[in-house]
Amino acid sequence: MTLGHVPLAFVTLTVATHVYPDPTGKELEPGLDFSRPASIVRKEHRIRAGIAAVRGRSDRQVEYADLLSDLATVRFFMLKHTAFDLDARLTAYRIYAEHLPPNDSRAGSEAFMLAGEYFIRGMHAEAERYYAIAWRAERRNGRNDVGARAGRYTQLAQVYESAGKYDLAKWCTLRAIRVRESDRRHPNESDRDWQTAARLAIRDGDLEAARVAIRVLELARPHDDGVKLAKACYLIATGDDKAAGPILRDILAAESARRWTHSLFRADIRATLAGVVTLAGDPGRGQLLLLTAIDAYERTGGPRSPRYIDAVAEYERLFPDDAGAVAGHVAAIRAAAQYEELTGPEPLVGERP
Repeated sequence: MTLGHVPLAFVTLTVATHVYPDPTGKELEPGLDFSRPASIVRKEHRIRAGIAAVRGRSDRQVEYADLLSDLATVRFFMLKHTAFDLDARLTAYRIYAEHLPPNDSRAGSEAFMLAGEYFIRGMHAEAERYYAIAWRAERRNGRNDVGARAGRYTQLAQVYESAGKYDLAKWCTLRAIRVRESDRRHPNESDRDWQTAARLAIRDGDLEAARVAIRVLELARPHDDGVKLAKACYLIATGDDKAAGPILRDILAAESARRWTHSLFRADIRATLAGVVTLAGDPGRGQLLLLTAIDAYERTGGPRSPRYIDAVAEYERLFPDDAGAVAGHVAAIRAAAQYEELTGPEPLVGERP
């Protein structure tokens, strides 16, 4: 079974883990309850009122940028990724860069947020560019600890994987693991990187490397649903769909019962389970699972997102009579993503793979 729909998120923008880190690194103030939509809507209305009060005032430009940044962050958590949100981020970043001193962290933080926004949209060169700006700001402000250095490699790996640059993604992931494991104070912080390593190994058909990575994960987090999903993907890659099916169904049932969980993780489970169900003789169920996943990917990332592209390609493979009309469209998007100009990690982290 093809596993092209198995990517990592913001950011952010990750099939081998149910932890979907915020690629912006932005935290909202305590008291904003994401399980209650009304709370989020009230927060958005308050921010918009503040923006209306300071818009156009030359003496309150930084405050205006702060409000734009807060609004874009609230909408990010609401899974809204429109042109407005990207414009708000760009405006906030430009104001910070123009009006704040170099040692103020807000411009660098906003660059991270912009990188996450571009990454979600599949605009990998822009994501790489703003990650570079943010990391240079970190170094300029003296932050260059183990976690920060490993984080640079991890974020780059996400960008390169989504752009189809798997050799660079693997190099960055292995480098992140080595950096994190050099710090014995935090022995389990490389788990996400091992999940990425497992996924990339499955993509490349290196099942022995995938087995080793999953074994490391099972020893560290045996009950983690993301690790179980990684194991299911490995079993599918080895041809053991029968063993993977129950694991995927159990994970999906557990995630669906939770009050709050990331919708992309559910979509990843459904996209992976669809092929198992279809090959087991229930194409109607498989079609419903995959269409549900495709809808989630389009709403959260748009038609250029790697998840969307890979899920549609999987739909074409499983149901060719129903999906042939979009084959050319998906092929064009994928080619544009894979041949996008990227500089490679050297300008960002000072090392050549």
